[in-house]
Amino acid sequence: MIWLALAIPLIAIIFVSIKFPQRISVLEYILLFGIPLGCIAIGKYASVYSQTHDTEYWNSYGVRCVYEERWDEEVPCTHAEYETRTRTRSDGTTETYEEFVGYEHSYDVDNHPARWTLYDNIQNSFGVSQAYFE
Repeated sequence: MIWLALAIPLIAIIFVSIKFPQRISVLEYILLFGIPLGCIAIGKYASVYSQTHDTEYWNSYGVRCVYEERWDEEVPCTHAEYETRTRTRSDGTTETYEEFVGYEHSYDVDNHPARWTLYDNIQNSFGVSQAYFE
């Protein structure tokens, strides 16, 4: 529908070409049609973009914000320890192999950083920054 607006410059071009056929150049015809065409194309793009790219808000609001301190957790694991050994056979060749010597330790420590979480009225949670929390 917006493209019908190009009828106005077309009518103007027809009028000018009939009324002043010797006094107008091809460049002026292009300008008479090109400028409105560009404005209409930009307006159409902006209109479609603003109507189709929208952020939907579900009318929720934050009800509480929780701060969890930094903490460490011991996680069970087993790491086997091996040593590389070399032995010489009776025919004079050497062989390199790994030999199990025991377990190094039975747990690792996972570090968890401080965390700020915002909960809203429809049971969603969002991680927020410390500055937003404060």
